[in-house]
Amino acid sequence: MLAAARADGRYEAEGWRVRKDGTRFWSNAVVQRVVDQNGVFLGYAKITRDITERVAAHETLLQSERRFRILVDGVVDYAIYMLDPSGMITNWNAGAERLKGYTADEIIGQHFSKFYPREERAKGTPLRVLETAARDGRYEGEGWRVRKDGSRFWASAVVHPIRDDAGRLEGFAKVTRDITERRAAHEALRESERQFRLLVSGVTDYALYMLDLNGLVTSWNAGAERIKGYTANEIIGQHFSRFYTEHDRAAGLPARALYMATREGHFEIEGHRVRKDGSLFWANVVIDTIRDERGEPIGFAKITRDITDRRDAEIALRQAQAQRAHAQKMDALGQLTGSIVHDFNNLLTVVDSYVRKVKKAGADPEMKRATESVELTLERGAALTRQLLAFSRKQSARSELVSLAERVEAVRGMVAGSIRRAVKLVAAVGPDIWPVSVDPGELELGLVNIVFNARDAMPEGGLITITAENMQLSSDDSAAGLEGEFVTMRVTDTGIGIAPDVLPQVFEPFFTTKGPEKGTGLGLAQVYGFAQQSGGAVTIDSEVRKGTTVTIYLPRADMATALQSAEAEQPTVANVVPLRTKGPFANPSGTD
Repeated sequence: MLAAARADGRYEAEGWRVRKDGTRFWSNAVVQRVVDQNGVFLGYAKITRDITERVAAHETLLQSERRFRILVDGVVDYAIYMLDPSGMITNWNAGAERLKGYTADEIIGQHFSKFYPREERAKGTPLRVLETAARDGRYEGEGWRVRKDGSRFWASAVVHPIRDDAGRLEGFAKVTRDITERRAAHEALRESERQFRLLVSGVTDYALYMLDLNGLVTSWNAGAERIKGYTANEIIGQHFSRFYTEHDRAAGLPARALYMATREGHFEIEGHRVRKDGSLFWANVVIDTIRDERGEPIGFAKITRDITDRRDAEIALRQAQAQRAHAQKMDALGQLTGSIVHDFNNLLTVVDSYVRKVKKAGADPEMKRATESVELTLERGAALTRQLLAFSRKQSARSELVSLAERVEAVRGMVAGSIRRAVKLVAAVGPDIWPVSVDPGELELGLVNIVFNARDAMPEGGLITITAENMQLSSDDSAAGLEGEFVTMRVTDTGIGIAPDVLPQVFEPFFTTKGPEKGTGLGLAQVYGFAQQSGGAVTIDSEVRKGTTVTIYLPRADMATALQSAEAEQPTVANVVPLRTKGPFANPSGTD
């Protein structure tokens, strides 16, 4: 050290030095030669600094850099390399070699723009990437890149500027990843989603839409717009409960539907729903819960179908089946009743002939009273057969043109004396009502039977109303399923009504809800037979504690045909007594 300092004037070196206590430290030592004014050598000046910490930090940094280089060089899934400020490649890792195909010797010193396709270079993309990174402190983007063999891959690239302590740009650090497979999967997913959206949007027979967890509409397809009437802009963000009726909302059905879908994963129901214009339709609704990867619910998928036509068809089919079954039952009862009445009427004829012989032969007072009693019984039997024949439609019709206004007024006058003061009978049948061609006796008897049933249904009093109107019916207009021009006559009371389970049986013969000795159960059976034989029908509507309405449909008379058939046929039963309103047989039926 001294020799070098004396010869050269200065010597500097670093190395371990030893303190008095034997400990070592890393020193920086400078030895300088000392001479006088005449250049005579006097000795040496020595300066020693303890730089142990600085050396240790430097060693740590070198070790860190070495490890970082090892780490970078060991990464094979990412291309990690450095660029100088002009974009020239200054280092190259194993991942870059694997990804781009160049070795370090082949690529270091080359411009990084060679990794870009020709069209990107022509647009100046490489230069723009470096400018953005230098200006913003970072650049990140995706695009096509080119390998050494000319093949392309889709890359995700991140570029960071490298600056010194003074902030001067020293170069760029660039990390590139090959995400071709991920992009392909993403494109496939996006295409699948696009096709699914097109499919959903193109469906017009189903309302397909999404709800969030609170029930707010988040998507809306064309089918939903067609069925419910709302456009997407009008309904997205609104609560789906607006599709429910006020009654269903008050009952909490929307919240219950989401609760059931969340609990079970699937919920299906049918019911009325409301369109934008307020109209109702019958809907089939399916709600499925949508969950994320962890199984947590994130919303609901809802499918609604308008099945109003299908439901109406099912109801119409059930009604038709019920009507057919009822008609078959009534026809069977009519055939049975007609057969029985025929034999019963023959017996009455035999008894009547012997009574006539006894009366002609003369008899003592006791025998006279006996024959009168038998005649009275025969009259009751004749009235019974008349009603049974009317039900079975085996009695010959004695049809003639009838004015309902006149006949109803006649019946009102006849039954007035048999109605309690607490019961009020009102008839409102105008003269403009079409004429009908019916058996006038059967018409009057049917009205009497209905009025007396109404009277008996109002023990505390009430109101009986008889009305009529002209109607042009189609098969869908009435419960009777009739078509054409008809006169509809209604007898309405404010009585106790008829229970729903009893209502289907009221037209059957001998069916009555009255006590023993209070009715035969033939009154409404007679009305049914009269309406059927007249070419019409009869229906009954009733609500417990509110009253009953019996509606008779009679076809409008064909005037020309009616005039040609003016001569009435004789009834098959000779012993049918005239209609009475007083005495023991004022109410021939006594039925409901």
